[in-house]
Amino acid sequence: MHSYSAIVLALSAAAAAAPLAARSNVCGVAPSASSTSKAPLETFTNAQTAEQCYADCAANASCKSFLFGLVDGTIKCELFDVPAAQIPKQDSSNLVAFDKACTSIPDVKPTTANPQGLAEGSTNTQASNTNEKANAQQKTDTTATQKAATKITQNTVAKVSQKAAPKASQKAAPKASQIAAPKASQIAAPKASQKAEAKTTKETEQKKTSTSTSAKTCGAAPAGSGNVEPFNTPANINSLEACIAACKKNTSCKSVEFGKLTAKGANVCRFFSVAAAQIPKATAGQSFQVSDIACA
Repeated sequence: MHSYSAIVLALSAAAAAAPLAARSNVCGVAPSASSTSKAPLETFTNAQTAEQCYADCAANASCKSFLFGLVDGTIKCELFDVPAAQIPKQDSSNLVAFDKACTSIPDVKPTTANPQGLAEGSTNTQASNTNEKANAQQKTDTTATQKAATKITQNTVAKVSQKAAPKASQKAAPKASQIAAPKASQIAAPKASQKAEAKTTKETEQKKTSTSTSAKTCGAAPAGSGNVEPFNTPANINSLEACIAACKKNTSCKSVEFGKLTAKGANVCRFFSVAAAQIPKATAGQSFQVSDIACA
């Protein structure tokens, strides 16, 4: 049978041997894998921000990560079927990698001063944030394991002390009846004003939803003004219904435009990140229909 001191030492050693946290996701860091033979699944030039590139990745079941950045004046979005840590090192340092599981994707259009399109305009911002999160997670996991081991040690010490102490000390312990339970009056019920506020908020949201649904544009000619551009033009779409269905798979897509760019041209499907009512009028020779995604 182990002595009291041996038990305490063994449990203290277990607390010191806490494991480190698992590898975190790669989010906004230049790729560095040694392999040079991995080709992208797809390449897009319509994605204007890393968030829009993520939407293209999310719409592809095979996509696990993507590269994004401004290279030679062109914004590139490349999808890969491997984790970001396995993407080969690129010729241009303007391209940064993101895992599909990243939860914070920048919605910033890259410039010559900020070619990676990172949130703070720095190529090191995302890498720093990733390292800080990993270090914080390691500290949290290590602390939790040490606390658990310390609790086990304390429980063991308490049991040993109880066996060694006189029975008189046990009689001095307070009875369960002496531990006062909280009065029912101390348990605060929700205030009437909180219920009224929650009800008002719910009604407001319902009105917004109703207004948005009634104002949708379905199969009409484009009539908006301004300079709104499509962010994606997927291939092999042969009907307005198919165009809307494809749009619903892209988290950035809110409306579509389907038709001909020229009088004798083939039909095209174009995705927009604004409501259909804001899509500009067709120019001479063009023939288009626009619809919000709620139309189908």
